[in-house]
Order: sequence, then structure tokens, then C-alpha cells
Amino acid sequence: MKLSDYFLQTVEGIHYPAPQTGLPSGWLDFCELNLKGSSILVVDASFVPSKDDGLLIELPPGKYQVQAQVLDYGGDRRPARLRVCLSETNATMGAEIGKTWTDTATTGICDFEIFSAAWGEDNDASFEIIKPALEDNHHCGVAVLDANVGAVMPFLHSGFGDGTFPVHELVAADRRVGFEVEFISEGKDYPFGETPFERNHRIQTLLRQAASGDPERQWQAGQMYRKGEGVISDTAQAAHWYAQAAAGGHAEAAYTLGTFYEKGTGVPQDYARARELYEQAASIGFAAALNQLGNLYHRGHGVPVDDARAVQYYAAAAEKNSSVGQFNLANHYAHGLGLEKSDAEAAKWFQKSAENGFAKAMFNLGVLYRHGRGVPQDDKESFKWFQAGAAHKHPESHYNLAVCYETGRGVERDQKRARTLFMMAAMDGVNLAQFKLGMLYKQGADEFPGNPKNSLTWLQKAAKGGHAEAHFEVGDLYERGDGVPADRLAAARHFQAAAAKGVAKAGERLAILLPNLTDAERAALVASGQ
Repeated sequence: MKLSDYFLQTVEGIHYPAPQTGLPSGWLDFCELNLKGSSILVVDASFVPSKDDGLLIELPPGKYQVQAQVLDYGGDRRPARLRVCLSETNATMGAEIGKTWTDTATTGICDFEIFSAAWGEDNDASFEIIKPALEDNHHCGVAVLDANVGAVMPFLHSGFGDGTFPVHELVAADRRVGFEVEFISEGKDYPFGETPFERNHRIQTLLRQAASGDPERQWQAGQMYRKGEGVISDTAQAAHWYAQAAAGGHAEAAYTLGTFYEKGTGVPQDYARARELYEQAASIGFAAALNQLGNLYHRGHGVPVDDARAVQYYAAAAEKNSSVGQFNLANHYAHGLGLEKSDAEAAKWFQKSAENGFAKAMFNLGVLYRHGRGVPQDDKESFKWFQAGAAHKHPESHYNLAVCYETGRGVERDQKRARTLFMMAAMDGVNLAQFKLGMLYKQGADEFPGNPKNSLTWLQKAAKGGHAEAHFEVGDLYERGDGVPADRLAAARHFQAAAAKGVAKAGERLAILLPNLTDAERAALVASGQ
């Protein structure tokens, strides 16, 4: 059988007694290589054909049969050995003669003299010629550099991927007539967890159990389709199995299906149906459903906005130790929504939520301690909670922790640490951090030497996020042509945006700039402000 046909062969009906150790094929015919020179190069197929990057094997000229042996790991077929032998020769395995390696999981072989001569000095141009073949073939193929001179490179994906592989010579009548490359050693276990066979068996077993009416298996089937675990993600299928599980009394399935109906995921949006499912899940004691019922009343989804009713659900969720319910209850106390405003109660519930690992609550608690709202003012305690939020990758906590290090509030001042945290927060989209970073680059400081280009990048991000001062600073860079081409119209537009947000100095700069604009620029400015 040909190697390419083997990879196309269906795996249905194959019995895998031990899929983790691989079912071996026989030797499969790959192609023929006509060696005109005196050596074959074994090399990463994406590398320049150089003896420094591959293994050069001296061989007599002639036609060589190229074969491969494959291990079938439960449907995942992996090339295990590559054999190159002088045609019509009865060869035996000899000693190891070296090793070859690959960084791209693809090993190629070629007539070194012919292929390297055709490659020439323009590496990029030559690689572009063979690149389509390397990209179009999943397991094996032949890359043709110049068919007229026989500059071809058969290539094969290398076992389980990148690595270094031993090469043994093939001998006949006391002379070398070929070689074998071992990609996967005999008995090597499958390194990627489940094989396709095992995964398919598990999935089919799960679906049979789900179809038999097992609510837990129905829930698991829904999760599998929602997350695309071993199957193509399909929210409609997920909703089908969640509905089956919910009908069987599975609380989390009812809750999750409720979120599908609330958002219109895999089913038509239906707030009334979402509320029914949340109520079902809540009646079984699922705390997250209580929180979602509170959200429906807070947002007015399918019901009139009723924060007093929302608070009842949030309180019920909070009493069941739901960190999100505790957070939402704290927020309603903080803003006086549906009950009397109380910073002390807000702090109490933010604390409970934070202690349960909710990052937003850690941040809010840090803010309360910084300003002494509902708790004694305490910079060290504020720093502690910002640090906890940052450890949970909460962007605003990163920013506020940076402010602590910059100003020495609750911790010893550390400008280097502060700027690192400002960068992290800016990269996570925190508007104030983007502005801060832009100004650091504009003004220049320690690890942030003046860099107008970087300054413009971060200030533009901050301006796009609605930061008024950022608009002014971007306008200033454009007007002065500081590190960027001067652009009066761009400067005027940003001054205009800043002035509209109440930045007085932006209005003053705009008034000075306007007389210098052309009629076309003034018309464009007016249009942009509409």
C-alpha cells in the first residue's frame, strides 16, 4: 500500500487492542528518489539545505526506494520510521551513524549536491517555492524546487513532533545502501492523553447513557457540546441535553439552560423561560440561580425593574455563600439600590465575597479601605486587597496597586514595580493606566525614557476609551510634531474632543490653532464634531 493511501484509509472497523502503544503498519511505499550525487541530506524540511543543520549520509548513486512505517494510535496515525534503500537490494540494519533533528515536526531528504545547487543564495525565494507543498500536506509529500534538474525533497511528519532522532545505516554485501530514521521507538506510549479511538468510545458511551435518561450524563453531554470537548462546539445540541437533564431534576443544567434562554444562546431568547428555569434550579438549592433571578429584576429582563426584589434574591444567594451574590448585595448596599444605603453593610458583604475569592470584591474592598468608607481608613489594608485582586489578574487592581507603589500608600515606594504594574494594567485595557503610561513615555522617567511614538500609542488608546486629558495630550503631540508628523487637523480634532469633555486648556489651544487651518481643514473639523 502507498503511504498517502494509508493516511486516507478509514479507521472504521479496526480493532485496537492497545491504542496507547500503537498498531504498526507494514512498510508503506512513499516515493522514489533518484540520487545523482554522492550523498543524501536528512534535514528539517523548512531549513536551508545545509550539512550544518542536517545529517549528510554518503551513498552510491542510483534509484532509492523511500518507505515509511506508521503507528496507529487509535486513529491518530503517526510516522514511526523512515526507510531509504537502494532499489532491488536486500539490506539489513547496521550501526547508528548519527542523529537528525527538526524544529518544525517535518523531516525531509534530498540529493544534497543537486538540491543545494538549485537552492542558490536566495533562501527566501527558494523556500517560497517549496512552502506550498509543506503547508498543503498533513502527513507526507514531495516538495519540488526544480523538476528539470531533479531537485526534489520528499518529506514526512516526524512522529510526535519536534525532536532528535537516531539514524541507522542499511548495509548489503558490506557496503552502505541506505538508512532508517526512527521517529518513534518501539513500545512508545501515546503522549497526548486520549487517542481518537478512546475519545470516540468515551463520547459514544456518554451519549448512550444520556439517551437512556441519566440526568448527570445528559448534563455532561451538554457540557461537552457547549465547550467543544472532543466534538464540534454546538450550542443547540448543548441546549438539547441541558433540557433533558433539567427535566430530570438536574439543578445546574436548569440554571445553565436558563442562561442560554436569557442570552439567546442555542435557543431563541426568552426571558420568561429563563426565569422559570432559574426558579427551578433555585428551588433545588442552586445558589447561582438565585443570583441570576436577582439580575433579571435588577436589569428588567422580562420583568419590571425591581431592585427591592433583586436584593431579596441576592441576599438569599449570599446566605448560601455565593461570592457573586455577596458581591451584588454589597453593590446594592453601596449605592442604596432597593434598600437603605450603608457603606458598613457594603464593606461587610464585599469582605465575605473577597474571602470567597471574588476578585472584583477584593478591588472594591481595597477602595473602601483607601477612602475609609464603611471601614476605618487603612492604607495597608487597602494595599493588601489590591494586591489580592491583582493576584487574581483583576486589571483595575493592578492599576491601583501601581498607584500604591508609586505614592508609597500602604507599602514602601517602588517606582520600578509601579511602572511594571501600570504596564500590565494598560495592556489589560485600563483607561487610566493607558493614560499614565502615555505620559510616562512623553515626559521620560527612569525605565521609561522619552519616546513620543510609544507615548502617542498609549495616549491614543486612552483617548479612544474616553479619557479627556488623553485627547489633549494627543493633540499636543500632533500640533508640535513631537515624534510624529505634524498634523494640524488631527491636533484640532483632539483639542475639540478634550474641550467638549471640559478640558479648558484644550479650548484655549484650539482657539489659537483655528486661524491657521485651511478652509478645507475647518470644514473637516466641523464635520467631525457633528
